[in-house]
Amino acid sequence: RKSELKDWENIDVELAAAIQATAKRIRGTPGRPIRISLAAIAREVGHKAWLEHRLHKLPLTSKALGDCLESVEEFLIRRVRWAEEYYFQKGALPMRSYFEAHAGTRHTSGKRPAVQKEIDAALGRLNTRLSSTLARL
Repeated sequence: RKSELKDWENIDVELAAAIQATAKRIRGTPGRPIRISLAAIAREVGHKAWLEHRLHKLPLTSKALGDCLESVEEFLIRRVRWAEEYYFQKGALPMRSYFEAHAGTRHTSGKRPAVQKEIDAALGRLNTRLSSTLARL
């Protein structure tokens, strides 16, 4: 069989490094955040079948994925922080509904308590930051 001819150790080292680099690049992409998901990584790195069916042969790759992948909640919190920065740069304190729409949290997952708590905190920080900026002018 062909799979027995593969050097899984070397593949593992290279794939783990590629995954870490890809996750870092996705996270650093300017503009609206993109979720660091298995699908997003597989699109960039390739080897989707290995990532889905051969992880037992790729311990470093498996660990790299575990360290890099974002849950929906983690991603939405990152989006909320991005929206906060966006509105700060614009010097605007939006209504909550506009903020949620811009952050992309107006769906079911966005109603999770941790995400709602982060939205409250972000709007509070934004209000404080904009107030202190205006006070200095």
